[in-house]
Amino acid sequence: MWSNLADFTLTNLILACILMFFSLELVPFFSAKFWLLLWLAEIITWLTLIFKRIKSSKAKKEELEKEKIIKKYLPK
Repeated sequence: MWSNLADFTLTNLILACILMFFSLELVPFFSAKFWLLLWLAEIITWLTLIFKRIKSSKAKKEELEKEKIIKKYLPK
């Protein structure tokens, strides 16, 4: 989970620096506003996938704990 969030922040930091550079240098195509919309869509998509993975890992963890409790009372 933490590595996913670290990759997410690093990627978005690099993209922000690139977009800011082109905006400051007044490059018309690369400083256009639609790049910000694409960047926002990327952020939303990536965060959605990360939160889904976190939610599924919590469900798996709870399921494993329930199985441990049940196996504790079963003979080997």
